[in-house]
Amino acid sequence: MQTTPRLIEPSNTPSSAETSVDLILPEHAHLVWPVAGPLLAPAIALTDGCLSLESAFSWICAGSLQLWLARDHSAAMVTEVRTFPTGKRMLHIVVLGGKELDRLRDLLPKIERWAAERGCVKVTAMARRGLAHRLSDWKATKVSIEKDIAHV
Repeated sequence: MQTTPRLIEPSNTPSSAETSVDLILPEHAHLVWPVAGPLLAPAIALTDGCLSLESAFSWICAGSLQLWLARDHSAAMVTEVRTFPTGKRMLHIVVLGGKELDRLRDLLPKIERWAAERGCVKVTAMARRGLAHRLSDWKATKVSIEKDIAHV
């Protein structure tokens, strides 16, 4: 019998693009890692050794990083809530990957709302320049991209 992971924020409307991503509980990451890991592997390979599949999985299981998975298994994302000495909080997209990266744009509203509910005022990501062009409501700042979510 296959076990379905209990998700932190299950949606009652799975047909909505905005709710078709789930935050996986750390204790259930092992159940979806066989799907999420391969989606994230190409992005992790671009981290210049700062992250590995093993270290990402370990940090997700420990609750230090969050694992998001599209319900159709087309995309996955790993995030980290960062709190700065001033108290300012931001959600940082550590890595993202998938079969259709344009699909990730559809998943961001739910993730942004989750971050805002936890006191984050921005979502940031280190990314290739091309990603900023795909995310029209984000702006390129130096070598990172960010979106203000203070009023979400």
